[in-house]
Order: sequence, then structure tokens, then C-alpha cells
Amino acid sequence: MRQFAIIFNYLLLGFFISPAFGQSSKEFNRIILWDVTASMVGSTPGGGYNQATDIDKNVRQGLKNLINGFEDDNSTFRILPFTTDIIDFKKVFTANAAGKSKALSYIDSYVISPQIRGYTNICAAWDNANSYIDRGKSNFIYLYTDGEQNIAHGAGGINCLQGLVNRYCELTKGSSFTYFVSINANNKVVFPAECGTVLDVQGNIAIETPKILNLTPLSNSIYFNLQDGLTQIIRLRENGNRKVGNSFKPLGKLTFSNSSYTLDVELTLKKENNNNTADFELKLIDFSNTTIDRMKQVNNLNESATLTLESNDKEIRFEPAILPVIFKYERPKPVQKVTIKIDK
Repeated sequence: MRQFAIIFNYLLLGFFISPAFGQSSKEFNRIILWDVTASMVGSTPGGGYNQATDIDKNVRQGLKNLINGFEDDNSTFRILPFTTDIIDFKKVFTANAAGKSKALSYIDSYVISPQIRGYTNICAAWDNANSYIDRGKSNFIYLYTDGEQNIAHGAGGINCLQGLVNRYCELTKGSSFTYFVSINANNKVVFPAECGTVLDVQGNIAIETPKILNLTPLSNSIYFNLQDGLTQIIRLRENGNRKVGNSFKPLGKLTFSNSSYTLDVELTLKKENNNNTADFELKLIDFSNTTIDRMKQVNNLNESATLTLESNDKEIRFEPAILPVIFKYERPKPVQKVTIKIDK
């Protein structure tokens, strides 16, 4: 299954989106398009300087944060600085400690001239990025720019963006791909249905599909004291661009490591919190009606198991998907009868 992703960030507003699309079994192929026109450092058409539009420092930091977030999986990523056209096609790096260090040094040392010597040609940059798509890999394209298309490109001229979107949709037709696009553009763009749902966000054109969500347990393991009952609340961090929602019904599979015990697990969403966490009730089900009784007969019970969390929603993933579970049972102390004599 092919996966494509394009992420556009309108950094003039300090807007940065980190991809949260989850892991893929395919190798990543990441393409970073970096607008290095003079306006990025605050230059104005009249030869002046506007500090409010100087986003160079923020953009470089955003680029470095993005690259530092790549896993050390030895996949390929390239940085393509552009103005009227891409300036350097040779900056290809490997996603490991050495490769990322070289990429960060390249970003720090790159000089953007305050002299206006090129145009913002988003269409040309995107066209070139498409040529680097590898259908055998999971492709992500990132565009860092402060502006809108301000030079003619191809048959569409200065309004080339629509034709570019159409070509991209044709390129990815019939494949599985995810992306987020946010473009500040004067020309209205219509995205075909196969490219996802069109959202109009404060005058910007945006697409988002699908909305991937990673659920991360906030505890490294789960402890059950059978003396306290068979239910427990576990809290999961919501990492992604959607909420869990009441319709989500996760699956749980419990596997004991050193015994023949058999229990089933039921997970139910109890509450979605305002701090991007969700609370699930984890309930043990003893279909045999004997397993829990057997466990309670063991002296100093310290039984280990693993809980595998699964999703019936392909856009929601558990990371990690397997948690250690420790079972204990502390027998209640017998109630002692006490006779109290009250002297009259």
C-alpha cells in the first residue's frame, strides 16, 4: 500500500505542524522544500526591512526541530532550498545521528541574502518534489514558505497552483496517502474528491485526511491487586490531529507468561480530558468463572502477563501496543472478635 504525505506550513503566522501519521512498515522518503527568498529575512520590495515579516530564525528552528524528530532509521531525506527555482539539488542526508548533524549544520550555515534576487515559485518547487517521490516508500513533502505564488509557472501562469493540485491528485489516484495542506494563496483552489475533504480555515485552503491518532499510555506497566477488584482506569496521551471519540471500541488481549491462566480484557472510554488525554476503563473478564479464584489461592501472587492493545479503527494506533501487567493478591486479614467490657 502506498502512502503519500504533503505538509505545507504557513510560517508567517508561526504555524508549524509536526506530522503524526504513525509508523509505517515502509522506509521513509522525506523531501523538505525551503523558501530562501529575501522576504524570509524581512526584505521588502522597496529595499527596506520589516522586522515583523522576518521569520528566518523561526523557520530554521522549525526545520531543525523537524529533522531532530526523525527516527534514526537510516532513511533518506533531502533539503531543497528554492526561490524562482530550486537552488541546490544535492543536499541529501541519512536519518541517523551523523546525517542529521550534517543537515543541522547545513541549515545553520546557509546564508539568505537580503537582496531580492528571486521569486516565490511554490509551483516549481512542488513540481520538483513530485519527481523525487518513490512509490516503494512512504513519502512526505514539507514546504516552508512565507508567501504565495508570485511568478508565472507552466500553463497556469501565476495561477498555477490549481493545475499543480490536479497533477498531484492524478499522481496519487488509487493509492493510500495522507497529508495536511495549508496554503495562503489569493487564487482559489479546488481539490478533487480523491484528494480528501476541503476545509476553509480563516481564508486558507486546507485538506486533512485521514486524521491519524496515536495513543500512548502514561504508565509503563499496569498493576492489578485482585483484592481491589477487576477494573482499573488507564490514562492514554492523545498524540495526533483528532480525538478518540465515543464510537471508538479498542480491543485488548491478555497473555500470561508462565501459567495457564486465561482472562479476557474489555476496554471502555470513560472520559476524554481537556489536556489531550483519555481515560479508559480496563476490565478483566473471567469467562470460566474459575481463573480469578485459582489466582487467589496462590501464596504471594506475583503473576506477570502482557496486554496487547489493538484498534478497530485504522486511523488510531497504540504506541506502544504492548504493556506489562503484574497481578498481585493480598488476602484480607481475618476479622478478630473483640469483647469490650464496660464497667458501670
